[in-house]
Amino acid sequence: MLLSQVIDISGLGNHINLEKTKIVRHSDYQIIHEDLIEEYQKYQPNNVFGNCDYIVVFTALEKRLSLFYGVYRINGGEFRKSVNIPQELVECGYDKQTGCFLYDIEKLDYLSNLKDRLVIDWGEGLRSWHQWLNKNDKKVVEIRPPIRP
Repeated sequence: MLLSQVIDISGLGNHINLEKTKIVRHSDYQIIHEDLIEEYQKYQPNNVFGNCDYIVVFTALEKRLSLFYGVYRINGGEFRKSVNIPQELVECGYDKQTGCFLYDIEKLDYLSNLKDRLVIDWGEGLRSWHQWLNKNDKKVVEIRPPIRP
């Protein structure tokens, strides 16, 4: 099964255009461990989400495996010459840039029942942390059982 098929089966495919959707893989352990992903992806040195409406976000596991984190809508973004990067990101080693793209990113509930359960094979391009979903569909390796409290 492919990630795009999971998206279609879930009904999310009725709401998003896969050609305007990127998959994102975060691998910075400190950002993941301290749950700063949402804040982290708002600040980018390049316009990586410029033509993108949605991102489907994963965190790196061992080797090429990645764990589903969430779905986000990109409500726009702009380059800012001066940005106050949150201190918690600076403490995690985020570079205090003189300028960066600042995105308005909104977390959505789509696929939330698969958070920390859906595992994909990212493939060979581990250094390509953001990819267009329609051109780089990923194989679903596992759907883990729900974690019981």
